[in-house]
Amino acid sequence: PATIPPPAHALTNPHVLFSLAAMASGPLREACSASACPGAAETDADLFQTSLVQTAIDLRKTAPHLLPTHLLSRKLLPMAVDAGAADVPAVAYSVVDWGVGSVALALLLLFLWEVRVFLQPCSRNITKSRLRLYQAASVVLYWFRLVEYTAVIPVSLGLATATGFGPGMSGLLVGIRPAARVVGAAFVQFMQPWMTYRLGRLLAVSSLALAAALDLVAFVLLASMPPSRNLLLAFLTLRTVVGVIMGVTNTATNEVRKITPDAEQLYVSLGNGVSLGFGLACGPLICGMLLAIARISGFQDVFRQCGIMMLGLSVLTVFVTWLMAVGMPPADGPLTLEREGAEEAQEAATGAEKEQKKEEVEEQAEPGTKVTNAAVLAMILMTICTVSGSAVEVSASMMLEVQYGWSEERVGVAMGLVLGPAVLVSIGAFLYLTGKLPELTLARVFLAMGVVGAPLLFDVRDWSFGPWQLLLSDVLLYPSAMTLLSVFEATAFVHAAPGTLLTTERINLLLAGVEGTSALVAPGARLIISVLGRNAYAGVQCGIVIMIWIFQEILEAVKPPPKEEAEAPAGAALESLQEEIKVK
Repeated sequence: PATIPPPAHALTNPHVLFSLAAMASGPLREACSASACPGAAETDADLFQTSLVQTAIDLRKTAPHLLPTHLLSRKLLPMAVDAGAADVPAVAYSVVDWGVGSVALALLLLFLWEVRVFLQPCSRNITKSRLRLYQAASVVLYWFRLVEYTAVIPVSLGLATATGFGPGMSGLLVGIRPAARVVGAAFVQFMQPWMTYRLGRLLAVSSLALAAALDLVAFVLLASMPPSRNLLLAFLTLRTVVGVIMGVTNTATNEVRKITPDAEQLYVSLGNGVSLGFGLACGPLICGMLLAIARISGFQDVFRQCGIMMLGLSVLTVFVTWLMAVGMPPADGPLTLEREGAEEAQEAATGAEKEQKKEEVEEQAEPGTKVTNAAVLAMILMTICTVSGSAVEVSASMMLEVQYGWSEERVGVAMGLVLGPAVLVSIGAFLYLTGKLPELTLARVFLAMGVVGAPLLFDVRDWSFGPWQLLLSDVLLYPSAMTLLSVFEATAFVHAAPGTLLTTERINLLLAGVEGTSALVAPGARLIISVLGRNAYAGVQCGIVIMIWIFQEILEAVKPPPKEEAEAPAGAALESLQEEIKVK
């Protein structure tokens, strides 16, 4: 259009080229030694600052016409808007220009940062405050995995129906992500004999950066190509690849579980549970907000709206990548936690005795007894809880959209505002009551929420009160499954030990496999609703709740008592014997 200026010559502008080269070479000069860069002089710093000022001036003038943004905004947006190029809002060009440019520049600087960290030596010891930062970063990573997984839920049915596919395809678009993550987690497990902490850190950060780049590729495809089945299959392929990449980030969560003390494993699991529920709620909420922005900007086709959503996810991925780069401590080997003086002396005094006892136990243990029954049952219960929660995620959005006629934006916002706070309140109540009530009593209380919520899924004509009954059922059923999932996850990690068949790395691999069940649950739940009806799905959920109750009682029966309780009878017998000696 005549209102849009012709492509500028930013790439031929010597000031822009020199400034961009200086910006890229600055971190490299810090990473290299003086011998590697003999040409660095004092005047170079002044020249670098001058070039930054000139860059700021030139970017304000020519940013809309730099190479990646010029090609994207001027070529993609006219094809993306149904009304034609003349109706493309000016803000749409700016969003694409600055969004894509920011992602590209952030990924470049992140690469230079990681090269610098990888080359310089670092200490293995970390403080407790540094451990807290690492734990917080891992919780955010856990949250982001769920955001990436659930963000496509509100648009999945629209993408499938627009290309002639059924509800099964819409469920596959959602469930393929955790299933693909199993492949990445299996790769991490396969690499364990050669894996070092430094290599694991590099893999975690670089895989997130690659995921941001692939989300950008998805935006390009969805914004430029005409809607078709091939485009949907290409988008499904990209989601699969990004899911595999997310599995590689297990290298970050493996190490934080190893260094966390057993007394804090439950709190780390509950933190993951909070991020799980919050991520599953934020995904549809973010999607609904981005879809509303896309429609206001003139993007009416569901594929174009999904493209804008992928651009927003790419920017979010860059932020999480930077957070992991800062949160994961750089170290030359496995991390060790610094202790206070008294703790360190006591640890040194009892270290040899612990190693000797460990060797004796490993020598006496038979291969068939190395798998802890409690850990196995905890993994089974985690699988059942994941099936229940995943079914709620995809079935609620489908029933609200098909049965009650809600729009994609309304579905996304409703799921975010209802399920997210419900999970947070549920896990917060669990944390508050921990220590005041026995763990078995707490688990039964939250399981009772599921027992009440599952029957509300039945659609009885004379007793139903519309979509609010469905949302009330989800508010009770979903937090119950997610809270119990966190409790059973902590049980599995507490019983993990080196030298057994259930190590920390293997449990993380099994966790990815548990999440991978969503690949079958998501399309299966939607097929049950579309073929057999809502009441059949409600019956399945009631059966799942009963299974959780049965296996939970079995878990409590086989769980070994805590060490303090196990040693109490021996101590009581010794005190009784001493009293008898005194009396005699």
